[in-house]
Amino acid sequence: MAKDEKQILQEVRQAYEKHEIKAFFQPIYDALSGELVCGEALSRWMKADGTMVMPGEYIPVLEATEAICDLDWYMLNEVCRVLKEQADAGGPCVKISVNFSRKHIPDETFINKLCKTTEAYGVSHKLIQVELTESALIDNSMEQVGAFVGKIRNEGFSVAVDDFGTGMSSLGMVKDVAFDTLKI
Repeated sequence: MAKDEKQILQEVRQAYEKHEIKAFFQPIYDALSGELVCGEALSRWMKADGTMVMPGEYIPVLEATEAICDLDWYMLNEVCRVLKEQADAGGPCVKISVNFSRKHIPDETFINKLCKTTEAYGVSHKLIQVELTESALIDNSMEQVGAFVGKIRNEGFSVAVDDFGTGMSSLGMVKDVAFDTLKI
């Protein structure tokens, strides 16, 4: 690993401690009614001096290692914190989609950790959508992906596939997996 990559990993760990990595929320509206139906949490790194580190500068380094999983859990905690604050203030809450790396698929502790994290904040499972990228379909067997998605949905979470159609997948690849949302 190049020194720059090691330095980025170290800086990201420090950014977690300083709460410099923030969840920015992209709204998703119903095209017919114009109603806000969901949101997607986007990772943004705002340094204390106001400098924004663009995702392309740190996400690929994290994706090349298991460190991407740390970002995923960090973002879930941020989303749950915001949803709890919104609920405590009496405001409406909509489902928020949180990106999770394909590296979580073989992790047998994933579902337990997902449940424990949301429950620690008192966030309903129906308010969290686990979002996987199309690469999860390509890098894992459909049996693995199907079992993973089934376990998530059995706990009351929904599942989306992001960036569908940008790689080598086809609709035939998803016909046997019960995704809730297919983002193209």
